[in-house]
Amino acid sequence: MISREDYIDMVKNELIRSGQLGADNYIDQQRRQSANPDNENFIPVNTRIVRTEEQRPQEQNIAVNYSGPTRITYFLEGRTHTYLPPPIYRCQGSGRITLRIEVNPRGDVVNATVIARESVTDLCLSETAIASALVSKFNSDIDAPRIQTGTLTFQFVAQ
Repeated sequence: MISREDYIDMVKNELIRSGQLGADNYIDQQRRQSANPDNENFIPVNTRIVRTEEQRPQEQNIAVNYSGPTRITYFLEGRTHTYLPPPIYRCQGSGRITLRIEVNPRGDVVNATVIARESVTDLCLSETAIASALVSKFNSDIDAPRIQTGTLTFQFVAQ
């Protein structure tokens, strides 16, 4: 049986190999901080945060996926999810992170940025949401625009 820490390391290493997570990431920083809790110079990983005034469409056609303590909702007109991985996180905070996602016609999420005015300001949760979004998949649609935008929201519960 694999331990929780080993599983987290396997997923982290896979995300690093695929380029979806940096070698200097929050998971490793959190471990270093835990090993030295008196370190006041701990600096979290930079996360892309975008302030936008775009108005989100009404939350119609919302799909919900429950897995563990995290609730995932999205709005991507005319699309359904084929893979929405539950995020693996050790963040101590909780709250909602809403992302603006860009999806190509194959259904791949090619970009994800935090919508700051609709999200809590927790870098750990933001990084976790972005990492999960970038491995998410939606149905392919050859008639979709080259880049289709939508939203993906994670409601995190404190660990």
